[in-house]
Amino acid sequence: SEIKKGEEQGLVLTLLNRRRYLPDLNIDNMAFKQVAQRQAINTPVQGTLASLLVDLGSKVGIGQSVVVIQSAEITKLQAEIDQAKAELELDQSNFSREQALFEKGISAKKDFEASKALLKSTEAKLKALESNLKILTGLTTSDEQGTFQVKSRKSGTVVERHVTVGQVVGANQLLFHVIDLSKLWASANIYE
Repeated sequence: SEIKKGEEQGLVLTLLNRRRYLPDLNIDNMAFKQVAQRQAINTPVQGTLASLLVDLGSKVGIGQSVVVIQSAEITKLQAEIDQAKAELELDQSNFSREQALFEKGISAKKDFEASKALLKSTEAKLKALESNLKILTGLTTSDEQGTFQVKSRKSGTVVERHVTVGQVVGANQLLFHVIDLSKLWASANIYE
């Protein structure tokens, strides 16, 4: 689990693979340790909060969707993927034609090599775009253009909510805090 890795390494990785140092994961004071174990759920891109799938007090599991975000950035990225797929289809057709012509001795080798290079370039472009979409949303495609669901990376209970439906949220904006409430620790100062 992320908490065990964090205890061993003193850090955890965010959704976008940024390092977050959490030295309190290794202390004996359980009250402070539990605060460090609290999971912040952020959005990776700017967009409008379309719907809340959980609320305060909701129990969430690892990978459970917590909100739906509509994002112009994701819409643009999906359009670029669609365009790259169309270009790839055309480049595959041109490559097959050039290959057949080259094998018959009708086309020059440089035309064949150029179509092959263009095909590889378009494949790389599509792969990069799909990789960006997966990094940002966890998906390679989306049913609805421009929408994606933010998922919880930890199971627990939603203890804080910082957003409402219709709100514009920025990249890395805090949406929720989730904490494991199966063990609670209290700290008190008692005066005599």
